[in-house]
Amino acid sequence: MRTRTRITGLISFSLLWATATLNAQVTVESNTILTPNEFVGCDVNSLVELQVRHDGNFPIDWYTAAIRRVTLSPTLLGQTVNGYTGLNLSGHLGIGSFAALPGTPPPLTMLHLDNGGTEVAGYRPWMRTGTSMSEASEWMYVGFKRESADRIDAVINWADNREIFGGGQFGPDALRMVFTSPPTTTSVSGSLNGLEIARLIPDVSGDEGYFGIGDYFNAGVNPTERLDVLDGSVRIRQLPTELEADNLTQYVVVDPTGVLGWRFLPNPVPGGGADCDWSIANAVNNFNMRTALGTAGGDCPGDISHVSIGTTGAQGKLTVLETATVPQLEHAVHVTMDGDDGDSNGIFVQVRPAAGASSDVMRGIEVTSRDGMELTYGIECNAEVSTQDVDTDMFGIFSRATVSGTLDEALGGRGTVLCTSNGSARQLYGLSGTTNNAGSLSNVQTMYGVH
Repeated sequence: MRTRTRITGLISFSLLWATATLNAQVTVESNTILTPNEFVGCDVNSLVELQVRHDGNFPIDWYTAAIRRVTLSPTLLGQTVNGYTGLNLSGHLGIGSFAALPGTPPPLTMLHLDNGGTEVAGYRPWMRTGTSMSEASEWMYVGFKRESADRIDAVINWADNREIFGGGQFGPDALRMVFTSPPTTTSVSGSLNGLEIARLIPDVSGDEGYFGIGDYFNAGVNPTERLDVLDGSVRIRQLPTELEADNLTQYVVVDPTGVLGWRFLPNPVPGGGADCDWSIANAVNNFNMRTALGTAGGDCPGDISHVSIGTTGAQGKLTVLETATVPQLEHAVHVTMDGDDGDSNGIFVQVRPAAGASSDVMRGIEVTSRDGMELTYGIECNAEVSTQDVDTDMFGIFSRATVSGTLDEALGGRGTVLCTSNGSARQLYGLSGTTNNAGSLSNVQTMYGVH
């Protein structure tokens, strides 16, 4: 190396010394540079590379204002950091003072940036080919991590001094992704702190971590779930293209705070999940909804289970309680049947003894109506015909008793009126029937009040 600065009085000595010791360099006292064009290096006429070297095993340091700014480590084998021994810290380039780090170690990775760092607790022996950063009690490393001879992973690492100070004064440190735009803009990204896009933060236990999406800085909170979306929506632009997962039995639910969970589908397949209030039949059975059948077990209903609507008490397979709320006709159960070309029933009731059982009394329908202010009907039946087909028969009530065994008495219809000692009535009819033909008798072939 050479300088263009004139070294008065020492030229002859330097030439003689350089002849005896090639490629050497000496410190020159009072080597004051007064002009802006002085430099250390080679001019344009040089024909070989310029070498900055120290052939002894010592570092090479760069200074400004009498302060060391950059250091290049010599060969350093068998080093110990954080209790890890046998480390190779050779040839690492460090920018910064490295004076406050514990034990004043050399640069710990191939490029190490230090701004008054005081802790290296986050360092691991696999941190070498990459860039490390230390400031105050914080640590970060971006580089490679060798897992095997043919596998080297890229790693973003940051460290927390929580354990050192018994939990940390401000909680765990976060890894944040922040976007900034020119400070002259009025957007969040143009503010002093910029727009935070995402944040990764460990749990205070140090055993798990959370990934948050959103501007958590301006919200003043931290992610608290494995994946925590601060606001906005989640979109899947392309659903999986494989066949529909119709054999799965669990689905995603959400609580009022937005935390996702899961529960079982209502038993869509045999042997489904624990939450099987309803089951869905297959296509052959028109995907009918079913419940209260089969063998009950766990939280699943079965044959002995009942369904209630409007009440917690279930007195039959289906129990309905409706409380009228408006002063007009209301229904507890309202059935409308749109028939086809065949026979149609609004309600079909069949009562029979179960297999192997013997029932004393069987009733198709039992109806009780109470305390009407003007009229009280047990059953009101209306049959209406609007066609002109003379072959049409009409019955307000049609009763049939079919005897296939031996009985004491068989009645197609029977009426009983019971007036108790506390009752009062002007007229009592066990069975009453009337006919009313608004047209001429020729319009009606036969009329029966009771037949």
